[in-house]
Amino acid sequence: WLTNATFLNIRNITVTYTLPKEVAGRLKISAARLFISGENLKMFSKRDGMNVEESFTGVTSNEFIPARTITAGINITL
Repeated sequence: WLTNATFLNIRNITVTYTLPKEVAGRLKISAARLFISGENLKMFSKRDGMNVEESFTGVTSNEFIPARTITAGINITL
């Protein structure tokens, strides 16, 4: 069977925000930066659940999409 293997993958996104110096000063710190990062957020494909990035050798290996990871944090300079 032939399958349409076109896909769009949102692999890595990182968003950061640096607090203004006035706000950091009120908190008695030099600087602060907030961040959130995501990996393997979404894969758009007609082959639901399977990893379309794997090679097609004629045998289905049933490789699943890598796990989604979301990381958030704050960096503070005193």
